[in-house]
Amino acid sequence: VKQKEVLYYIQEEKLTRAVQNHLTKAGVKVRPYQALAKDLQRLKNKTIWADLHKLNAYFYTRLDQSNRLIDQPSPIGLYRATKNKVEVKNMHRAQVKDGAAMAEFLCWLKEHANDPKLSELSAQEYLDARRASKEDFIELSFPTISAYGPNAAMMHYCATPESYATCEPHGFLLVDSGGTYKDGTTDVTRTIALGKLTSEEKKLYTLVLKGHLDLMMAHFLYGTTGNNLDILARRPLWNLSIDYQCGTGHGVGHVLSVHEGPHGIRWGFSKLRPPVVLEEGMIVTDEPGVYMPHKLGIRIENDLLVVKDEKNFYGQFLKFEPMTYVPYDRDAIDVQYLDDEELAFINAYHKMVYDLIAPEVKGKVKTWLKKATAKITR
Repeated sequence: VKQKEVLYYIQEEKLTRAVQNHLTKAGVKVRPYQALAKDLQRLKNKTIWADLHKLNAYFYTRLDQSNRLIDQPSPIGLYRATKNKVEVKNMHRAQVKDGAAMAEFLCWLKEHANDPKLSELSAQEYLDARRASKEDFIELSFPTISAYGPNAAMMHYCATPESYATCEPHGFLLVDSGGTYKDGTTDVTRTIALGKLTSEEKKLYTLVLKGHLDLMMAHFLYGTTGNNLDILARRPLWNLSIDYQCGTGHGVGHVLSVHEGPHGIRWGFSKLRPPVVLEEGMIVTDEPGVYMPHKLGIRIENDLLVVKDEKNFYGQFLKFEPMTYVPYDRDAIDVQYLDDEELAFINAYHKMVYDLIAPEVKGKVKTWLKKATAKITR
């Protein structure tokens, strides 16, 4: 990106004529990918903004020493991460379609929980087909993670035709999935009870849900980063000396990468991933979990939109607005581990899910959704 010119380096055969014409009209000049190194070598006595944490060594060594380097994160990522009103509106439409696909899948899964033919692979294939049937579907956000029992303890496990587990009518099936539509990109995880659960399984599920809710309910002052909020999601598990060895949340792109920076929710400090202030319009995931090797895995994930809340003497407050519209599994919740505020939040969230998704489904799926979002009491 120059002061008066934008160069796009790509294998030109990847561009259709329509895309090429669009770029030309926008003033973007297309160059062969292989030309980038030589073009960098031609830069002399320039001021170059380059994030040296991300610029690879090959390109760095092509920069002449007469140039002045500004070593800072690119502002482009921050602009991209902060969604405008049109992007937010379209992301909402994508999430409603995605919620309908998930409702169809969860209804089917509960109906087939006792089927001896149910497997990680058949569940994955059914969900992928439901998403593909929705209007303006482009592709999956990433290969669907469908993991039963001990396999769910591997965070990025993926069933294949050559290697997959058969599901049994007990324990959990963890499904992490998403779709990219012309209106937006989604990422959602639900852990589903396939039958009778032990008291420990219910306790762990509810504590993961508790952390998930406590983060989603956060009310925070502008200037807060994801590093400041991460403890809200971990606290219920840390109280039992349990941790999940990954971040709590990542940014989500608008019809782009499902993992998008520069913001996120994680604890600790890293020079490679410094804390980024949460801005209105950012979308970030909320996905705490429990991973016990050779035993089980539990993860619950929603996409959250950062929105403005009250502004007063102390400054501008912000909060999260859930953008994922999928019920939690009532069969896995033990209400003794939830306080009244958390329980009320679940009931309000479930009412919103029903109101948004019910018009998009019909028949037995709608009947199932009504039951899945019914009020939970002690």
